[in-house]
Amino acid sequence: MKNEIINYLKDKKITLLGLAKSNLVVARMLSEFNIPFSVCDRSEKLNCDSLSNNKNINWYLGEDYLKHIYADIIFRSPGISYSMPEIEKARLIDGSEITSETEIFFRFSKNTTIGITGSDGKTTTSTIIFEIFKNLNLKVLLGGNNGYPLLSFIDDIQEKDTIISELSSFQLISMKQSPDISIITNLSPNHLDIHKSLDEYIDAKKNIFKYQNKNSFLILNYENKNTLNFQEQTPGKTLFFSTKNKINKNNFENYLCVNKKDIIVFKYKRQNINIIDKKEIKIIGEHNLKNFLAAIGAVLCFYIKKSEFENNIEKIKKAIAKTAKEFSGVEHRIEFVRELNKIKFYNDSIASTPTRTIEGSLKVFKNIILICGGYDKNLCYDILAEEICKEKTNVKILILMGQTAKKIEMSIRKFDKKKLKIIKIASMEDAVKQAWNVAEENDSIVLSPASASFDMYKNYEERGNHFKDIVNSLFS
Repeated sequence: MKNEIINYLKDKKITLLGLAKSNLVVARMLSEFNIPFSVCDRSEKLNCDSLSNNKNINWYLGEDYLKHIYADIIFRSPGISYSMPEIEKARLIDGSEITSETEIFFRFSKNTTIGITGSDGKTTTSTIIFEIFKNLNLKVLLGGNNGYPLLSFIDDIQEKDTIISELSSFQLISMKQSPDISIITNLSPNHLDIHKSLDEYIDAKKNIFKYQNKNSFLILNYENKNTLNFQEQTPGKTLFFSTKNKINKNNFENYLCVNKKDIIVFKYKRQNINIIDKKEIKIIGEHNLKNFLAAIGAVLCFYIKKSEFENNIEKIKKAIAKTAKEFSGVEHRIEFVRELNKIKFYNDSIASTPTRTIEGSLKVFKNIILICGGYDKNLCYDILAEEICKEKTNVKILILMGQTAKKIEMSIRKFDKKKLKIIKIASMEDAVKQAWNVAEENDSIVLSPASASFDMYKNYEERGNHFKDIVNSLFS
């Protein structure tokens, strides 16, 4: 695959637009083969000493970086908007190919690929798939939006390896290749600070199945109304999953569901195949049950696609059961931090949207002191407010911080009949201190921001780690 990529690129004029993780991998690969290229980045100084002596690189750094992007091929970092005028001019007028490290990988890879996208649950679902494959003793690689660029594996990939890729809307928006097996965990408004519209966001997500073929699979959440009609748009086959007992879909025989006895059942060729009892799943929350169902679907489709399902049912079930019992979740996702004086602390820093906070922390915990707020992605908080203000709400006190604090408070006051106590603070230290001061026995202090982190932190990991450090420094 590497030689094919190099042959495709070697005679082209190439620009790397942004030098974050994904394009840094491209830069190193081009440098290895002495292929000239340009780097255009807003930062005046980049931390890439390994490239500093490469005389084949033209550097355009600082505020004027966009004036120099013209090329035959432009590798766009996912964090740079596909819709910015300079990129649209390059694409529509100058005829530049706008691509990415991820897209180039999918274009030239001959491996079986599994792609996961969605507004929430991508990382957990992709990690569960990875763990099940490992328990099946299959060689598998996990990369993409989780911070590990796919091209970074290029020297290690073998012909029979399976590639699992977490894919964001920013990666998918320019994609013209789709994985063999694609999952959309759910879809709700997100990243509207970057995308031109909700339609653009949804269209980007659709690229995960748009270029599939008749032998491909699309796995969809039957309970997510925003994705139901995707079944009619995919060129391939569809597998629905649901936490309910039955899927009422005309002429649709194959699906995953949970029966009345809490058994996860695969309806396949008019058979009911019991997979596992949902109580065996270690990670908590209905949203994680959905993530697990999606992951199971991917494994089943993998074997069905290879015509090896019937001969491996028991082996597959054992691997799923082992993963269910052992997998304890991914850091920053409803992560238990500590218990102090019968008060529990949880880190759900990954929750960067209202729906994520609703489906996660608000449905899992009771007696919640909720720390919320952060960077404004131009989302509406009415659905979060409506949930918090229900008659039987689990939220006792709301602590607000960051850019979205005022927005969340305004939404709360639309629905609030009980005058929920709201405390507004300026820092994570103050948030934890205030929460600790008002907490009582059996309360749960939960960081679930329903907002991104970029107003105060580099990313959600930094935010979550800061929260954990503060919590772990508390004394009884």
